[in-house]
Amino acid sequence: MYIQLTTRCNMQCPHCAWSCGPRTGEHMSRAVFMAAIEQAVEYDYYIALGGGEPTYHPEFFDFLSYALCHIEKEECIWIATNGKAKTKALKLLNMAKREGFCLDLSQDRFHEPISMEVVHAYEEATKRHENICIRNTFESRGAVIAHGRATSLASDLLRNDCICNSIFVQPSGVVKACGCDNSPVIGHVQAEIDLDCYERWEEEMHPYLLKRSNR
Repeated sequence: MYIQLTTRCNMQCPHCAWSCGPRTGEHMSRAVFMAAIEQAVEYDYYIALGGGEPTYHPEFFDFLSYALCHIEKEECIWIATNGKAKTKALKLLNMAKREGFCLDLSQDRFHEPISMEVVHAYEEATKRHENICIRNTFESRGAVIAHGRATSLASDLLRNDCICNSIFVQPSGVVKACGCDNSPVIGHVQAEIDLDCYERWEEEMHPYLLKRSNR
């Protein structure tokens, strides 16, 4: 389950699939977040706390603490940060060392430069902690997802693929079968989630998953 805490970000990267930035966007409310965690616990979901930039949410660390108290296995929580807010990035790193949740520092050719203190701290942490990683998604995939702001990039840098292949919770609490624009709404975290619809989407309708399975 991908819980999109915010659609705001402290960067405006040209490859952003969500077209996030610092001036517009929506933060998830505490009530919606708590309901999302309840759903994740009920169905034993691995969760990602994402954005935008998740640490840009004013209640991010309260939300993370709440998730750690309710998700039984810390390694079932994953977070990626761009590391631009140095104090928050270092605080998050220290929490990951102590608590054991999975933490990625996103670094690639499209991101704005960040403090080398943050980069070096994460580099050192990756040597000692398996749950901490510096991830260059562009290098590993050889392309970026053709969605949002990224569609303005050169075509040879793009790949048509699913943005987020898991149950996707928007900041409003609306739940979709995945992050793609054309995925069906399958409920709301404060009501019910139609898991049958989600399974049909994965097995019979999802264009990118079906394309892979037919290769």
